[in-house]
Amino acid sequence: MTVTEHLFVYGTLCRGASGALHPLLSTDTEYCCEASLPGKLYEIDGYPGAVNSPSAGTTIQGELYRLHHPQRLFQRLDAYEECSAHFTQPHEYRRSVETVTTNDGDAIKAWMYIYNHALAGRRLIPSGDYRRFKQQDKQT
Repeated sequence: MTVTEHLFVYGTLCRGASGALHPLLSTDTEYCCEASLPGKLYEIDGYPGAVNSPSAGTTIQGELYRLHHPQRLFQRLDAYEECSAHFTQPHEYRRSVETVTTNDGDAIKAWMYIYNHALAGRRLIPSGDYRRFKQQDKQT
């Protein structure tokens, strides 16, 4: 298993989002900075799904956290993201190590959750920024 001390989040786990587990990040991680990676972001069912796609020409916007207690954190997050052993295969998400770019231009390896189901009928979020997408949705 790859070892990295960072987690990249892009949706309901971000600061100011509606995710029930964001408070867990404040105890088991430390916020580092804004970050992004090449890929596409989709609206699933009131939450986003990221697909890593280096040649997409678009980026996924999110936040980078330094992990303090990875094992404890991933037990909870894997259940939240429906990719723990308790869920039937194929899991909705898979946890993967990807290279993200900080807003200072540094490339950092970080864990993130990649959407693992078919995308047919899913709405693309062209900006790659789920928080901005949700704000715009509220205004319409």
